[in-house]
Amino acid sequence: MDREIIAGKLYRHFKGNVYLIDGIGMDADNNAQVVLYRDVRQPNRTWVRSYDEFISEVDREKYPDVKQHYRFEEIPGVDESNIGKACLGCRKILQCLEIEESGCQYSMA
Repeated sequence: MDREIIAGKLYRHFKGNVYLIDGIGMDADNNAQVVLYRDVRQPNRTWVRSYDEFISEVDREKYPDVKQHYRFEEIPGVDESNIGKACLGCRKILQCLEIEESGCQYSMA
């Protein structure tokens, strides 16, 4: 796979949660790449997942009705620099991020 995960970007998990990528690291036991990320709603909750699993496609046999193609997909236009900015219309960044791919009905600030 040629997908690149970028620190500071926001990604949506196929189950709906939104995560900020803190960095890419190496597993001390096997030198495999890992992704360090945290839940934007609970910033004190940090997760680590293998890079390959992070960029993998959704298991269609297990989750046939999921619309997202990949396990985690980047949310375009929002990153660490503007995560605190509110939507121009509804003023609630997290609610906008929860809307499906069509996005918020308003423009992002």
